[in-house]
Order: sequence, then C-alpha cells, then structure tokens
Amino acid sequence: MASSESYPFLSFKNAWGEFILRPILPFEIYLDGKSVSINGLLDTGADVNILPYSVGLQIGANWSKCPILPSPTGNLSKLGLSLEGE
Repeated sequence: MASSESYPFLSFKNAWGEFILRPILPFEIYLDGKSVSINGLLDTGADVNILPYSVGLQIGANWSKCPILPSPTGNLSKLGLSLEGE
C-alpha cells in the first residue's frame, strides 16, 4: 500500500469576496545555489503548472534563455498571464 501525506486546506478570499478553501503545498525551489520558499496550489490532476515570473527572478532564472512557449489558453487565457514576463 502506498503511503499518504496530508496538506492543509487554507482559506482565501476570491475576486467576489467569498472565502474559499484550497489545498496548499509549501515547498522550496532551487536554481544554481539560490532558493525561495513558496506555497503552491496542490492539484494532483493538473496538466499545467505555472511558476510566477517574479519567483523565477528571485532565484535568478534567465528567462531569455528559455524557449518561447505559446500563451495559455482555455480558463488560463482569461487571467491575462504572460509567459514573457510581467
């Protein structure tokens, strides 16, 4: 039998002022000896994960060396996310 872990559901206020619960996974991300501790949404069925541009900057990511990716579509397109920086 596989072992399991539990993560807390934390309360957040959405755009309409309603409180919603989300499972949050605290983690640390590393790049070239730099690290940053952040919280992420735990979504075991996600096909896409997005690292905020600002988090990449904190660990020294060189976004200009990354391949250009298409802009998010579907539900993510409504968020105005940019994969080329803020």
